[in-house]
Amino acid sequence: LTLTFGNRPLATYLELAPEQLPGVNLGSWMSAEQRDAFTQRLSQLSPEFPVSTAEINLQLPGREHAWWVWSDRGVFDEQGRLLEIQAVGRDNTEVRRSQQQLTQSAKMATLGEMATGLAHEINQPLNVMRMAIVNVLKRLSNGDVQVDYLIDKLTRIDSQVQRAARVVDHMRVFGRRSEIEQQPFNPAQAIEGTLSLLSEGMRGKGVDLRISETGFEVQVRGYVDQLEQVLINLMVNARDALLDKREKHPGFKPWISLYAERDTHSVRLWVEDNGGGIDPRLLERIFEPFFTTKPVGVGTGLGLSVSYGIVENMGGKLSVRNSTEGARFCIELPIVPAD
Repeated sequence: LTLTFGNRPLATYLELAPEQLPGVNLGSWMSAEQRDAFTQRLSQLSPEFPVSTAEINLQLPGREHAWWVWSDRGVFDEQGRLLEIQAVGRDNTEVRRSQQQLTQSAKMATLGEMATGLAHEINQPLNVMRMAIVNVLKRLSNGDVQVDYLIDKLTRIDSQVQRAARVVDHMRVFGRRSEIEQQPFNPAQAIEGTLSLLSEGMRGKGVDLRISETGFEVQVRGYVDQLEQVLINLMVNARDALLDKREKHPGFKPWISLYAERDTHSVRLWVEDNGGGIDPRLLERIFEPFFTTKPVGVGTGLGLSVSYGIVENMGGKLSVRNSTEGARFCIELPIVPAD
């Protein structure tokens, strides 16, 4: 990845003189993972496919991470031997920062929409602890002090404290900004995190959750908190539609299904509900920015659009169709080899 020539704009960007560019190793400003991916991409250049384009992340000393859209063109001789690689780069840092800010803003909006459910997640263990304490105080006031009984109640209180702490800790982790570079992870982590934030609140509102164990180990590449954000958006949207339907039909019994399946190359996460589906005329626009079917003042209209971008940035696809009972969203992600 050693430069033999670079123009003045590149030298200015790297804060070097043009004559200093020959001999500079671009790989020294990349992580080991990025460097390996870059080298592998260059090795695949051929006379038949001489051009390759990718986004690279440069870690420049004393500066923030820089994102470049980088195009390489291999120059080959008549025998098909690679002579040199000519490259053109375009600074994409501001676009990347804007995308990250939009994703973070949408994540905060999602936390706001989840506030009621999260209050239930915290309130539930508090109620259990209060009941345990009331029972202990009553026994003590009657002079009935049994060590085994006290140990049982204190153990129950401790488990509820840990449960509430897990919810708070996960809220804190979820609210953080994502890592700079994508990492391999098991999508089951995102499912587990989503359920830790939503399950009690959903059940408290009378929404039946039908969750299937993944039953397999796979790795995808991306950001676990962002995949969690997508799942939360889909499930919160489904919940709102279901509760709206129940207001109109009091006997209605809402449910949301979440399950995963895989094949050789990809894993698919399905979120399905029995809310009656989405108007077919709106399906084509459902992932457009600021498009929403909710009343004015409810929601941002960005949740599904940002979710679509998150999944696409992970090399996957977010799609939707109507089933016999409701809407059915699919998150399809490519499987990466385990380390």
